[in-house]
Amino acid sequence: MSDLGWCTIESDPGVFTELLSEIGVKNVQVEEVYALDKQQFEQFGHVYGVVFLFKYRSDESRLAKKRPGKLCSPPPETLFFANQTVTNACATQALLSIVMNVPSLSLGAELARLRDFSTGMDSMTKGMVVSNSDVIRVAHNSFAPQHQFVLEDSDNTEKEDPFHFVAYIPHEGSVYELDGLQEGPREHGAYGETGDWLDVVTPIISQRIEEYDGGEIRFNIMVVVEDPRERLQAELDKLKAEPSLNDGRISVAEAYLDAEKAKHEKWQVENLRRRWNFVPFVMNMFKTVAECGQAENLIKQATEKKEKDYERAMEKKGNKQE
Repeated sequence: MSDLGWCTIESDPGVFTELLSEIGVKNVQVEEVYALDKQQFEQFGHVYGVVFLFKYRSDESRLAKKRPGKLCSPPPETLFFANQTVTNACATQALLSIVMNVPSLSLGAELARLRDFSTGMDSMTKGMVVSNSDVIRVAHNSFAPQHQFVLEDSDNTEKEDPFHFVAYIPHEGSVYELDGLQEGPREHGAYGETGDWLDVVTPIISQRIEEYDGGEIRFNIMVVVEDPRERLQAELDKLKAEPSLNDGRISVAEAYLDAEKAKHEKWQVENLRRRWNFVPFVMNMFKTVAECGQAENLIKQATEKKEKDYERAMEKKGNKQE
């Protein structure tokens, strides 16, 4: 797998929501869930797919072969599955695995072109088509973390643990696991016309988590869902158009809509901060403080405060032990 300039990006619903929007997907958002129970999923309405983040182990390929489910290679013709052909792209790959398999979504010009162009190609070639999309790569890399200082490589440098994203989706009555590093998608069984596909997914993810030692807690579960703002606005307009329906429901609808708008505004601010390099500001602030002759005094004040905080903490700890 060659690295064609894809960076690691933060696992965050605000990041992923804006990423999908910049690629061209309309009326979707990503939400984080904190427990594998039905209420967590139901609060977001219709779920298009689930994204699971986990620590990637060196023997992951061997472990994958022992897990339940049927490996489908080649994949069903009606299922979009692309292998991951570049490093650091697994988050975007998981998101694309979901939205590309939802016929009702408006994908935008780039993904629609990519889907039509790659029809009939094998999974590896589809992955190369995805990795060579400038639109997708630029949108992905726009969330690159701002590395403030670059340290020289050293044998003593602690390496970060690798993490990986996979997607789970419903497709033609069955649940599929889409992992771009595997040979093909894995079918986990049917959920029926009246069943809930999430009832199949939750125990699968639970089993994956149980594979790790009890001390491993670095997992993340997110869902791709409908952006409710358009629907809430339509409901609010309908209530306002019919005064007879105004029995408090207008206030409730306005509250829900305002909450969603505030969440998206918060995400936008957070993403702006992620993309901003604060190093020049901080370095100039230090330089100005030094030129004004205040550096020594401020360092002394900070040191004294730190010592007092430490003394209070130790005193508090001693009182608790008594």
